[in-house]
Amino acid sequence: MKGMILVAGLGTRLRPLSYELPKPVVPVLGRPLCTYNMEFLRQAGIKSFVMNLHTHPKLIQQRVTGWAGKGIRVDFTLEPVILGTGGGIWNAREFLKSGTFVTLNGDTVLSFPFASALAFHRKKKALATLILF
Repeated sequence: MKGMILVAGLGTRLRPLSYELPKPVVPVLGRPLCTYNMEFLRQAGIKSFVMNLHTHPKLIQQRVTGWAGKGIRVDFTLEPVILGTGGGIWNAREFLKSGTFVTLNGDTVLSFPFASALAFHRKKKALATLILF
């Protein structure tokens, strides 16, 4: 299973801070915000991620790659023109095409029984499962 963390947004609600520092890498308790979801998924056995990039791509790559040295592989896709959620997933389709994948926003922190949701998804043989909070 693979994970996709959506990090290409403009971070408009966090301006003026997000002019210089993209929201997904704003430090929260000493680490980039988006890494909390990476850790959440890593605990479920996901060790391969893709992130879509738009604003400050090199900075995001640097911050995430620096944190992800814990047996996690991170690939990146670049969006010169922001594509939105669906476009970001479509742009990463080659990475995601084999098997089940999970997509999360990079500007949230989650805590829920993911293993139960995944078991439900597999039991129902669902094409897609959407979890809302």
